[in-house]
Amino acid sequence: TPTQKPPSRRPGEVPKAGDRQLTQNPKLQPSGAALIIDYGTTSTVPVNSLRGIRQHRKVSPFAYPGQVDVSADVDFTALAEAALDASEGVEVHGPVDQADFLRMMGIAERAAQLEKHAKDEETRKRIESGWRRLVDRGPNGMGKVYKALAIVPENGGRRRPVGFGGSI
Repeated sequence: TPTQKPPSRRPGEVPKAGDRQLTQNPKLQPSGAALIIDYGTTSTVPVNSLRGIRQHRKVSPFAYPGQVDVSADVDFTALAEAALDASEGVEVHGPVDQADFLRMMGIAERAAQLEKHAKDEETRKRIESGWRRLVDRGPNGMGKVYKALAIVPENGGRRRPVGFGGSI
C-alpha cells in the first residue's frame, strides 16, 4: 500500500495524539525536561501586561526603539496545559514562586558559602543583597513576581523535582 502523506500543518502547530505521523513514529520514552523561570501570574490570565524596561525603569514599550527591553507576563497555566496537550508521558510541576523554588534549591546555604569566602566586605554585601532580592516578596523583590515551572518525563509520582517539593 502506498504511504500516506501526513496532514499538513501550519508552522509552529503542535501535532495531536491522533495524527498519523505520531502513530507511525511513536516516541518510546519521553526524554528531556524544561525549566521555565519568568515573571507572570498563576491566578489570572495576563491582560495588558506588555511593557518596556529601560535602565531598570518601566517605560512605554514603544519609546526609545532598539533601546528598550520589551516584556509581557507569561501565562503559566496556558503553558502547562499546552505541554500536557502536546506530549503524552510528561508531567508539569509548579508554577511555584521563585522565592520558594530558590529556597528549596538551597540559595541561602550557597550564598553563605560565597559570603564566607568573599575577598572583601563590599563583595560580601553585594552577594547578600543579590540573593535576598531574588527571594524578596516585597514590591522591589523578585521572589513573588517570578515563577518557576518544570516539565519532565512522567514518573508515576515517584519523585518530584528538586525545587518543586522533591529532595536531593
